Amino acid sequence: MAHFHTGVFEAAVPAFEEGNSGGGPLFAPGIIYLAAKRQAMCQPDEGKRLLDLLEESWPQFSVEAVLLRLHKEEAFANEVLDHLTCPPETSLVVM
Repeated sequence: MAHFHTGVFEAAVPAFEEGNSGGGPLFAPGIIYLAAKRQAMCQPDEGKRLLDLLEESWPQFSVEAVLLRLHKEEAFANEVLDHLTCPPETSLVVM
């Protein structure tokens, strides 16, 4: 998560991908961060795919609620949410 908040998106992607691909249970905050990183790296299709995976696994899952509970500082949660928002032609629905 630290790489995300310092803007070093590429550095944190492998850690989240490995954590979620190990065959164990999906880690929702990790998927949220990975989707935001993909968005920040101009990969909106992959970001949307990840958010769709969350919706499929946990219907009516609230990304915003999880981020607000995860971070003491609302600004950090909003930073992630801002990256999940794309231009209108590729916008993702934040659940």
